[in-house]
Amino acid sequence: MTLQLARFGLSGALVFVVYTGGTLLLSGPLGVPILLAIAVTYVLAIVLNFTLQRHFVFLDHDTFALGVRSQLVRYVGACVFNYGLTSIAVTTLPSVIGASQQVVFVGVVVVISLFTFTVLRGWIFHTPPAAGS
Repeated sequence: MTLQLARFGLSGALVFVVYTGGTLLLSGPLGVPILLAIAVTYVLAIVLNFTLQRHFVFLDHDTFALGVRSQLVRYVGACVFNYGLTSIAVTTLPSVIGASQQVVFVGVVVVISLFTFTVLRGWIFHTPPAAGS
């Protein structure tokens, strides 16, 4: 598990740079509305992250309880939830806490990332339960 967590951290750092860097670039200097910037970079981040999780973080393909199609369905479901939560947060929290949408966005991404490893390991890229449990 320690190696998985280390690989998760490395892949997460790369996806974080692509997702947050792309969103901040698009919504800042390029002037794209932040919700559109989030949508564009989120799709890119989803593809990159799923690929890295399946082929770099959780390497034991033969022991997965779910096939790739089922994993993808669950993964996309988790992503839709995260996207909705992020969108709500960046449109409501800035006025409440007196911060920019970009600052709120980065904070939300960090918080959501803290829970993602558990969801991926226990619900998407998991092994079947032991016999008799």
